[in-house]
Amino acid sequence: MSAPSAPTSRSAALPRDPLLGLPLRHTVRDAVARALRRAVASGALPAPDDAAALDALVAGIEVEIPGNRDHGDYASNIAMKGSKVLKRAPAQIAAAIAAELTAEASERMHGGGGALGPIAHAEVAGPGFLNLRLRAGLLADHLDAIVRAPLAWGHLAVAAGAPAYRVNIEFVSANPTGPLTIGNARGAFVGDLLSRVLEAAGQSVTREYYFNDFGEQVRRLGESVIALRNGVAVAENGYKGDYVGELAAAIPPDVAARAAAAPKRSGEIDVEGYDGTVADDEIAVIGRWASERIRAGIEASLAVLGVEFDVWRSEGSLYTEGFVDRAIGKLRDGNWLEEREGALWFKSTAFGDDKDRVIRKSSGAYTYFGSDLGYIVEKFSRGHDRLIYVWGQDHHGTVARLRNAGEALGFDKESVEMLLVAWVRFVRDGVEMSMSKRAGTFITLDELLEEIGVDAARWYFASRSATTAIDFDIEAAKAKSSDNPVYYAQYAHARMCSILRKASAESLAPATAIGSLLDDHTSPEAKLARAIVRLPEVVEDSSTHHETQGVTTYATELATAFSAFYRDAKVVDASAPERSAGRLRLVAAAAASLSAALRLLGISTPEEM
Repeated sequence: MSAPSAPTSRSAALPRDPLLGLPLRHTVRDAVARALRRAVASGALPAPDDAAALDALVAGIEVEIPGNRDHGDYASNIAMKGSKVLKRAPAQIAAAIAAELTAEASERMHGGGGALGPIAHAEVAGPGFLNLRLRAGLLADHLDAIVRAPLAWGHLAVAAGAPAYRVNIEFVSANPTGPLTIGNARGAFVGDLLSRVLEAAGQSVTREYYFNDFGEQVRRLGESVIALRNGVAVAENGYKGDYVGELAAAIPPDVAARAAAAPKRSGEIDVEGYDGTVADDEIAVIGRWASERIRAGIEASLAVLGVEFDVWRSEGSLYTEGFVDRAIGKLRDGNWLEEREGALWFKSTAFGDDKDRVIRKSSGAYTYFGSDLGYIVEKFSRGHDRLIYVWGQDHHGTVARLRNAGEALGFDKESVEMLLVAWVRFVRDGVEMSMSKRAGTFITLDELLEEIGVDAARWYFASRSATTAIDFDIEAAKAKSSDNPVYYAQYAHARMCSILRKASAESLAPATAIGSLLDDHTSPEAKLARAIVRLPEVVEDSSTHHETQGVTTYATELATAFSAFYRDAKVVDASAPERSAGRLRLVAAAAASLSAALRLLGISTPEEM
């Protein structure tokens, strides 16, 4: 039985409520900025000698969630940062800002005009920290907006004037010489999760798979298939495993005929970066057919995982479509190439590399670096602003030379990023599972998903930093208990849905608005509300740092906050229908937010468990 497909995060134009597209901390930061400027304008704080210094101070305002939520919803250290510029003690600066925030809230609440500010209370703590408590009505407005447009929640609006980048993310890119193994799995998860997060943050993302359709490994595959077809042993450096025998038995008649008519080549061929200028031989014909069949199987395996690519780019196309030649031409025009001993070199040392790099060898064959140069030109030619390569950590030595080449080709070096994914040790019952594609000893990605499921696999990889090596405990990932975090989060979502169904069966409906339910900031309702509204900030941080573990942390914390709320507050209560209706709307908002986080991870959101 095949594993269930994961949902996709891609969506067309979503309904946009201004409250949904902006992280709350931006609203809080803007309020602090207004208060600081008002304090200076009123004379409560001295104006800096240089007006630009005040602008720089305002631009540097940061707000964060305090470690102890009893201190407030947000905190800022702007008073300590501004002490030198404003020539006042941090505590005095913080007090002046707090007074302006309090005055703004008071005057607008009493008919002073304008929208209500976000801050209900501000106080000074310690040497000059500014602790801030959100207005209950602002939280209520956010929750109401979530319930009105649940599918838009968690998707950020790109601020006016801010760039909406076109990002190309290349990931997996395993050579099609065998099925995807669990060793390839992490790159698939990391690339897809990063794509989802960047899309949620308002960026346009192209998912891309780059594969080698010629060269040494494809020839080795062809040799291995031919050997088994002919009933002889596979060479020591060939590919083994049941899949090779299956390929040998499945060669179509037309492919077999083309291979039989192709020349038999003797001697060694320099095939590291063979560019297809030499006529096909029997090995190349069979190797390319087998690799394409494997590639189609890889595509199907990734679709089960919920990973779909927009572009499948072959290495050979970079030569046939002229992109390698275009790259070489641009480098030659910039005087970044040199001919030495019959080979073509890129002057990488001019950019701080330890040695120059070969593009084309004296034999005339191109290196993999030559293909990489053509690929950079090809990607940017499609209008991308940012290129992200999700590679294994063994590619560390390639990073600098490729970014240097990008700069030499006239592109912004900072627009070419490599995310190096750390290794994974797969463990069962405390024993590491060793694998080799060439030896035929491996576990396929399909087999892993059959055993633990798509949801558990996605959560496991999303919850760890991509650059940190991990042990993947297969038995722990399979567990269906509260000890398994994905099960815990999904169960919380199912419980929320169950509560709403039970209320409906008892003729109780959610309120049309949250109203005054959150006025007591110490109540179970207010605590849950503050957990719910954090999602846009989590998306923003994940997009900025290109990490996704914040999303799984959010989902876990929201599930925990909901459990505490449900423990302390009776939701379905016919004896108090008005209060019950308000709490039901809060549950609906919590369900929408947890569902949004799980969708962002590509994880299903069961309504019953």
